[in-house]
Amino acid sequence: MNKKKRIRRLFAVPLIMSFIMILSGCSGGGQGTGTQDPGSASSSPGSDTVDPDNTDQNGGNTDENGTDSGTPGTDGRCEITAFATGKADSLLISSGDVNVLIDAGEEDDAELICKRLGEKGVTRLDLMIVTHFDRDHAGGVPKILEQVTADKVYYPDYANTKDVYLAFRRAVSDSSGEGKITRVTEFTAGDLKFVIYPEEDPESLRSKSNDFDNDMSLICMLYYKDYRFFFAGDIEKERIAELTDLDLKCDWIKMPHHGRYNKKLKQLLDACAPSYAVVTDSDEEIAETDTLVELQKRKIQTFSIRKGEIVTIADDEGISVQYAQ
Repeated sequence: MNKKKRIRRLFAVPLIMSFIMILSGCSGGGQGTGTQDPGSASSSPGSDTVDPDNTDQNGGNTDENGTDSGTPGTDGRCEITAFATGKADSLLISSGDVNVLIDAGEEDDAELICKRLGEKGVTRLDLMIVTHFDRDHAGGVPKILEQVTADKVYYPDYANTKDVYLAFRRAVSDSSGEGKITRVTEFTAGDLKFVIYPEEDPESLRSKSNDFDNDMSLICMLYYKDYRFFFAGDIEKERIAELTDLDLKCDWIKMPHHGRYNKKLKQLLDACAPSYAVVTDSDEEIAETDTLVELQKRKIQTFSIRKGEIVTIADDEGISVQYAQ
């Protein structure tokens, strides 16, 4: 993490200063270092390879009909797009012709997500990760899968009777790539490597509270070249307390639970020690001030999707984060 990073921010106004002003007035290359050995899903994850001969002039992967299924312009870099879905999560990770979607926002966000996927030339996902079954993470899955195919769908090991969960299960019931993640799982495609961590003891968690969905979130470390990106789902204090044995050092973090504060957040930020943070909050439900203060104390450059779509690019020159034009 001693690598000097070049910052290119277009139209970015520091998030903390915005909060100070407020208070005053669709429809990788590194190795994992966690203490658990990588396992497999109930349907074993694949290690996908890219066919270098099956590309178009833009570097996107083409199917037998000549349809571009990759994201033009992402060769030689990793691009993470946090879609402007307000207090809901949907992030696209692209590198070359590999595309992975983490969460799908709410049902009403699906049209926007599909539109943006289309504009990026994405018609196929190598992997969709649904961190948990709250409506602001899983709600858009059915409509997105009507327009974009997913080779694999990973999701946590629990069920409920909520409409969002039932709609999700119907949408993936015919997908041969679906997989309930019950142990630490690796997924590698192209230059991207994901290590996905489920809740270690679901039964114990369920016994503590009836409201356990957030702490059941799949969390994920993405490795690309020498960079590490941590996607924290909506984990809260119970789950954060379980992560002490993991190496969570990263360059970039998708903050948990839309910027909500809890007593273990300091522990998480100290363990991760990122340079950049992305917060999925909205004008109606802004990240909590205590969270922003902790980010400011650590000089973590913070971006909020309530200001618009956020694009992170990692390449040989470093990491840049900016708001989309």
